[in-house]
Amino acid sequence: PALRVASHPLPPSAIGPLPERAAARSALGLPEDTRVALFVGLIRPYKGVDLLLEAMARLPAASDWRLVVAGEPWGAFGAGLAARAGGADVARRVSFLPGWVPEPELPRLLAAADLVVLPYRAGSQSAVAPLALGAGLPVLSTTVGGLPEVVRHGVDGWLVEPGSSEALLQALLTLDRPRLAALAASACEGRDRFTWDGYAVALEGLIEQALRIRNSEFGIRNGGAESSR
Repeated sequence: PALRVASHPLPPSAIGPLPERAAARSALGLPEDTRVALFVGLIRPYKGVDLLLEAMARLPAASDWRLVVAGEPWGAFGAGLAARAGGADVARRVSFLPGWVPEPELPRLLAAADLVVLPYRAGSQSAVAPLALGAGLPVLSTTVGGLPEVVRHGVDGWLVEPGSSEALLQALLTLDRPRLAALAASACEGRDRFTWDGYAVALEGLIEQALRIRNSEFGIRNGGAESSR
């Protein structure tokens, strides 16, 4: 408890410019006039993709939401998800793309989406959240771990309680086109919130604080503190 702590979310990976949305959707077989939610990344039970599928299945028949799930599943869990995604009540809304997603494929997936969803039951953080925000995409996330430090509710994303398909459903119903557009605009404006320069400043500040404490404890004068760097 006495240790000093500094926190700074990791900046997103550089993936280059996104292709045109129309081309990206055409390549993925997605209609142009729908809202598209995207889950991308390794698919593990704790990530709650099954809850997201249940939410999609419960949307009103007239809803224009579509879901793309792209990632490498965990063993038999993947077979169960594939079967659920192919169910009669959800198949027309879901494109299930199992398998490792190479980094060059990320721009096309992001370009095709209106929203990135992180329906985690548990977790500490996600590299996908800053990646999506850095691409100007809003994020629907659960309030697990440090994700609320990255996704700003009502600003560049939407936060819901974890472990609830109902909470995910209500969020999808709430995120109409005008609200999505406003969140996307804020995500674009905040693209530079997380940078390696900011990460370095946070690390330097922690080191300097630790040095000041050490020097104070050992009675080293300021001049000695400077030379110790």
